[in-house]
Amino acid sequence: MGNMSYCFKRILSNNSLRQQWRHHYKIVMFCAIPIFVLVCILSVCAGSIRVEGTEERVTEAAIYEPVRICRGDSLWSIARANLEHPTNERIQEYIKEIISLNNMSSTSIHEGNYILIPRYNK
Repeated sequence: MGNMSYCFKRILSNNSLRQQWRHHYKIVMFCAIPIFVLVCILSVCAGSIRVEGTEERVTEAAIYEPVRICRGDSLWSIARANLEHPTNERIQEYIKEIISLNNMSSTSIHEGNYILIPRYNK
């Protein structure tokens, strides 16, 4: 029994095992630190990417208002009625936002349904 305890202590105090552990630790740190730095850089970069055409509304807060669709309504009439200075380009952009916000596959709308429209602070 005494001999086994001596062997166990001898194995634990063996320098080659410590060296192997240090070697594995260095390999893990050599891989983990660059991956961590890369993830940090990507997360910072992802926050600063802007989609073309959204520069105006980055500082504006949007609220979403439900609108009930009435007989004769179209996305064009709803967009034109809810824009302060409607132009053809602004109406088309607003319609794209409405379609995207409501996950619509077409521009057709039906009386009695509701859609969400974005409202922006001025």
